[in-house]
Amino acid sequence: MVAIPTFSYIGAAHFIYAMANSQNPAQTPRGLGFYNNFIAGNVSLVTGPTYPMLSKDDITKIESGELPDVPMTTLDLISGGDYFYYRPSPAPAFLEQNCHLVVKDEENHITKIDATGIITVSPDVLKIINRSPDAKSLDYGMMDFWQPISIESGSADLSYINSKVIMGQGSLEVQDGKGVAVRMRLFTPSN
Repeated sequence: MVAIPTFSYIGAAHFIYAMANSQNPAQTPRGLGFYNNFIAGNVSLVTGPTYPMLSKDDITKIESGELPDVPMTTLDLISGGDYFYYRPSPAPAFLEQNCHLVVKDEENHITKIDATGIITVSPDVLKIINRSPDAKSLDYGMMDFWQPISIESGSADLSYINSKVIMGQGSLEVQDGKGVAVRMRLFTPSN
């Protein structure tokens, strides 16, 4: 019998970005190139190598701080950005992402995060990209936004993550007057 993979929640990321070239994208053979500069944000990762399976309600409680007994390490943004291509054809249109970040914990241990992925561009996603006045946030599961992620950490508390396969499920949050935020829930195979 073939085992279907199950995934364990290992953390979340939240970054606000400013699009650097929204008025003048780079026309390339791979599509229209845009660069987002992350201007604020952080990553919270489970401290330690093992973590039990969590329900969707548990994950929501961890992210809102209602489960304080879950050991988490918070990493603050040092620098980072996402160079992505918009490809309107062939259908369906999609964004091809290429994201790189550097974050640090309170003891200044550096962690490097690299993510690639595809976002299928629905009319609602296009409104966010174009900064339409009627753009609305898209929560987890409301869009096709998954990324394979590589994390390398110098923190002893997070050393387990250096050898993990990580998948991120994303959402986009429209923030009045502050641009757009990317939120990711991070998972690793548990079997």
